[in-house]
Amino acid sequence: YWLGDVESQVIPYREALQPDTMIVASLKQVPESLKTRLHAIGVTVIDEVYPGGRGEKELLELIRTL
Repeated sequence: YWLGDVESQVIPYREALQPDTMIVASLKQVPESLKTRLHAIGVTVIDEVYPGGRGEKELLELIRTL
C-alpha cells in the first residue's frame, strides 16, 4: 500500500531537492526490486528499522559514516 508514497513523495522529493544523501528507513521488509530501483536514483533503503531489528544497526552504521 505504501508503493504509491514512493511514486508520489520519495522520488519527486529526491528529484526536486537533490539531497547529498537520502535514506528511507522502513519498519517492514522492502522488496529487493524496489530497493534496487531507488538505489539507482540515489536513495538508500534500509528495512526492518526498529529497536532490535536487523536494520537498526545498519542505519546507525550508515549515519556514523556521513
